[in-house]
Amino acid sequence: MKISDNTKKNAIWLVSSLIFINITVWVIAVIAFHQHPEMLGMSLLAWSLGLRHAVDADHIAAIDTTTRKMMQQGKKPITIGTFFLIRSFNDCNVSCSSHCVNRWHL
Repeated sequence: MKISDNTKKNAIWLVSSLIFINITVWVIAVIAFHQHPEMLGMSLLAWSLGLRHAVDADHIAAIDTTTRKMMQQGKKPITIGTFFLIRSFNDCNVSCSSHCVNRWHL
C-alpha cells in the first residue's frame, strides 16, 4: 500500500501540532506553578501516567481494530491513535489534577 503525499503531509502536520501543543502546555505549567513545585511535579506525573495508560494492550487492540475497520471501509485512519492517546491522557490528567487541587485546598 502506497502512502500518498497528502497523507504524509497530514501526518507531519498532526505530529508537529502535538509537539507544539505539548511544549506550549509545559511552558504554561512552569509559569503557572513556579511558586508551587509540587503542582508541577503532579503535572509531570499526570502526563507520564497518561502516556503509560495510552499504550496499554487494550488501547493498542482498540486502535488496531478501529484502524483495520476504517481501512476496509476505504477511509484513511490517520488520527485514530492520536485521539485515543489524547483521551487517555486527559483521563489521567483530570484525575491527578483533581487530587492535587483537593490536597492543595486542605
